[in-house]
Amino acid sequence: MGFSSVCHLGYPARQFYIPALPSIFFGRSLVALQAGSLIYFISGFIVFLRGLVIANRQNKHADITGGIILTTLFHFHMATYIILTFEQAMYPMSFAMFTVGLWLTWLHERSTIVLLLLGLIQLILIHSYTPALAVVALNLLLFLVFAYKAYRQKTKHWVLFMVIFFISCLSLWVSVQTRSDIRIAPAKTPMSFDMAFITLGETWRHIVYKSGTIPWTSPMFTLPFVGALALSLFGLFGPPATAITLWMLMVIAGAVISNGYASGSVDYKLQRATVMIPYFLALLVEMSKFIRVPKKILTIIAFLFLVTGIGTFMDIRAKKQDMHQVALANFLAPNIPTNGQGVWLGTIYIENDLAPFIKGDNFEDAALYFLPGWHGKMKDIPINSPCQLEKGVWIMPSSHPCTTSLQSSQHAKRLDTSVFPEIRDNTKNTSVDLIVIE
Repeated sequence: MGFSSVCHLGYPARQFYIPALPSIFFGRSLVALQAGSLIYFISGFIVFLRGLVIANRQNKHADITGGIILTTLFHFHMATYIILTFEQAMYPMSFAMFTVGLWLTWLHERSTIVLLLLGLIQLILIHSYTPALAVVALNLLLFLVFAYKAYRQKTKHWVLFMVIFFISCLSLWVSVQTRSDIRIAPAKTPMSFDMAFITLGETWRHIVYKSGTIPWTSPMFTLPFVGALALSLFGLFGPPATAITLWMLMVIAGAVISNGYASGSVDYKLQRATVMIPYFLALLVEMSKFIRVPKKILTIIAFLFLVTGIGTFMDIRAKKQDMHQVALANFLAPNIPTNGQGVWLGTIYIENDLAPFIKGDNFEDAALYFLPGWHGKMKDIPINSPCQLEKGVWIMPSSHPCTTSLQSSQHAKRLDTSVFPEIRDNTKNTSVDLIVIE
């Protein structure tokens, strides 16, 4: 069943078991694929919401402050972006919501069941997408801290904490031995102190001054975000809040400094830091206990955060490009033979000129789901090439010289793209041909 195996780029395979359920029961489709990934987020959000309600119930204006805290989620651009991708990038943040919700619940109820659930989520985090390991490290530290406190208070919970801690360490060791997605330092050129300092400076400018393509927060929320971290870092909300803030800053720094698979710009790398967002929301819960604001002012703040947050969400949704690779795979599925037996059928080549619209590595993922037996690959076809191409499916601009010569070949056929408007709309009216070479 591949429980201990890895997937593309070395990610643990077991994290996809639950997201695969809709596809298993209802067949492979875009709806089933996206619904499977949403299972984690919706479940985590519910658990987080319950913890928020429990932790905030002593607040005189718990309903309004809770609403304000939830609306801030809309103001994190990258969080909204990865949620709308319906991919594994959203898993760590979803599991962090589970974890924060359970910690907030346990701090007020001291339930053994909640501790067991925390242990279960910890094991899931250990075998999840790489950023989840930041939460694993924080949980291990918290298990030791609360085990010591429980021992001093002479309660039996310290035993359970230590059992969870040692099982987590064993599971983490197994995970590190089997996965290959942990890429902290560049393989060729290690990052120097100066390079790290420059990168952190770029991150600061990006978060505060919106220097990148994808902002970290909305313009309205930049000051509250930076201000909340600064006040907490200076100890205004107690040592625990300061410690969690230090961890959040370390997550942001680690996200932009670590190499990872794709060493892109700072704004892209910050998607790895979305795992800290649930903890920031928990920090806001703690802050609300120290701040006394009239209900009318809170209502105005809630209204402004909600309206601007929804506006930010809609703006991201409108600007976000559709998943061209998914639409393409969905279109090809009924036009080429597929099988679910793991037998290799062929390669789908994407001409390099289409790279801005259809990314080869992303299409490879989509092909594995929608087109079993096929693999995606980017390929450069020089203008003056003899057009003697390998057997397979070729996707290239209609203006390419090889398109005309291949269409006249007896060994090639052109798929009618007139019923596939997505390829035209998403490539800014660039005409694209799909040719099958037999």
